[in-house]
Amino acid sequence: MNIFVLISVMFLIEHFVLLRLYRRSPTLQTISLVVAPLMALVGYLIARAVLKRDPTLGEYFLVIAALELPLALRGYEIKPDAKVWERVLVAGTFGTVSYAAAQLQ
Repeated sequence: MNIFVLISVMFLIEHFVLLRLYRRSPTLQTISLVVAPLMALVGYLIARAVLKRDPTLGEYFLVIAALELPLALRGYEIKPDAKVWERVLVAGTFGTVSYAAAQLQ
């Protein structure tokens, strides 16, 4: 698994898709451009430490969803507004896509 690809793909998805899909304050945009790739990396490291192997896509999705849950519960402001389950689903899905792309390397 290529960690550089994981971080790069998540950054690109955050920049070109998620920031256009969900509007945020300028400060929150900058923060999310840093936090999203870091969350993808931390999710991988947590899953790897717990499982003692590379996680499957489903396992990785669950880890990313669990990492997003506290942020979604806090309810940072985005437009259009999204429910907690929508935020968790979107974060898990796009995190998993970046992980799948990194596995292709």
